[in-house]
Amino acid sequence: MTEMRSARRTTTVWPWWLPGVSPTLASLSHFLSLEPGASRESVNTATLEAALDLTGADLGNIQFHDPRAGGLRIGAQFGFGTAFLRHFEVVAGDEASVCGQALLKGAPMLVRDILRDPLIAGGSSLGVLLDADVRGVYSTPLLDRWGTLQGMLSVHRREPVADPVADHELLWPLAQRAAWLLHHAS
Repeated sequence: MTEMRSARRTTTVWPWWLPGVSPTLASLSHFLSLEPGASRESVNTATLEAALDLTGADLGNIQFHDPRAGGLRIGAQFGFGTAFLRHFEVVAGDEASVCGQALLKGAPMLVRDILRDPLIAGGSSLGVLLDADVRGVYSTPLLDRWGTLQGMLSVHRREPVADPVADHELLWPLAQRAAWLLHHAS
């Protein structure tokens, strides 16, 4: 699993020859520069960094589809502790989690406030999410153009989600490209 450290906010601006480029533009440029055949690790890391910078989310992860494990397994993450990573090590579609429901439905899933969502509030994930200081979650499946699940992208916020449309509009094209890159990853 790839862990992006707090350095993601202070990384050298890419491309180096454009002084003053914002971290958001830099991470998005890096993501867009990836080509088919890039490693899964580099695709996961670049996707997650761009997603967090675009949305302003505090935490996030990318899970890959692992049929042998029977669900989703974390491949890259930013900001989570051991308890969260252990609890969500493998997520199946029947679990009371946002990414599990997105997996089950094959569609993006938003929980604006985990304390007000009946699925999360009544499940085993609530305590783990609260301990990780998570209040809002948006998960979107990484489906390639043939509809094959490549993984799941999730962004987590420390506050309830204020604008539910923004995350979807920002992340949907990113998720589609990430799925295509993962389909062709080395």
